Amino acid sequence: MKLTKILSVFFITCLFSSQVFAVNYMDDAKKYLTKGETSAGIIQLKNHLKKYPGDAEARHLLGKTYLKTREILQAKKELGRAHKLMPENELMRMDYAGVLLILKKYHDVINLLLDIHVLPEINERRLTLLGAAYMGLNQLAEAKSIYQLAVSDGYATANI
Repeated sequence: MKLTKILSVFFITCLFSSQVFAVNYMDDAKKYLTKGETSAGIIQLKNHLKKYPGDAEARHLLGKTYLKTREILQAKKELGRAHKLMPENELMRMDYAGVLLILKKYHDVINLLLDIHVLPEINERRLTLLGAAYMGLNQLAEAKSIYQLAVSDGYATANI
């Protein structure tokens, strides 16, 4: 009976401590990234994702970190996974479209961004990415139309 109680306490402690460590991986990753220790941050994010593979925020942060280190294919993979996990998240969608644009996947960018409604603070970025995708396809009339729409909506940075 006493052994059963000890084993029960041990297993419960292990269960809770593993969850605490997983949370700490994410916190540690953010601390490392804030301090500019990118490699350590990536390692901690990967450790976190081993425990929680469905954590879209962690995948998004990992993808953005890969972008900063110019590991574009890794960034595409992680940002794509984040977007797939949370397709309604506009910021994740924009970051994924941004990496697709870098990879010259212009049709994918257009398919991802064309007929969606986003918050006004995100729309400038959406229109800029769309315009760049059309320019990449040498569809200049469409690009001009998108940029004119952006300017008419008051987005100064889209005025080229």
